[in-house]
Amino acid sequence: ELFQVDNDTYITQFANRLTQLGVQIHTGVETTVKTRDTQSVTLEIRGDSTEEKTFAQAILAVQPQHALTILGSTSTDDETSVLGQFQHSVDTVVIHRDNERAPPSSEQWKLFNVQLPNQDAPNPEPSATLPITIVKPCTRDRKTTIFALYDYANAEDPALDGERFTFDHLRVTPHTQRLRRKLPNLQGAASVYFCGSWSRGLTLHEDAIVTGFQAANQVL
Repeated sequence: ELFQVDNDTYITQFANRLTQLGVQIHTGVETTVKTRDTQSVTLEIRGDSTEEKTFAQAILAVQPQHALTILGSTSTDDETSVLGQFQHSVDTVVIHRDNERAPPSSEQWKLFNVQLPNQDAPNPEPSATLPITIVKPCTRDRKTTIFALYDYANAEDPALDGERFTFDHLRVTPHTQRLRRKLPNLQGAASVYFCGSWSRGLTLHEDAIVTGFQAANQVL
């Protein structure tokens, strides 16, 4: 909500279109798979109240560790083996108003500003991260400059004053690629499909869209 990325506009249009097609959208709820077989999936949806709904198929568009949580005791041995081996990191972004880590002149500010080490600097440790600062106007007045620092290794530094947001990120490694090759064997087993940026490419938004279409086409 701090950044002007027009989320409200396109998400609202998307939600309205889905609603027109008869889709029910539940927000602020927790969902788990109650039962599943080759014919149907029953979900338990917990919010202000708890209800169960049964569908012919379900698509889990979440990261693999969360998919296993949703599947719970209904997870198959193959799903547990494959999805459980994907590795992820828990990373924090710091939202702040300090321009110290941005280029000296505001005329040089870009959407993405990468802080590179000096040429004569020693090689970084494997755990180090390359600081990236995103610059965007605040949505509240469209004028105030807001900075987002992506420097995961140093996000908890008390010297960094700001609001922190934490995300899960899939680690893309050769092992990740080998696991991805096993995903087609899981799709549709006991009426559940999987999709998300974690299952393809470099985990970009475009990867998420492609895998979402692929899962939907399999269901249809």
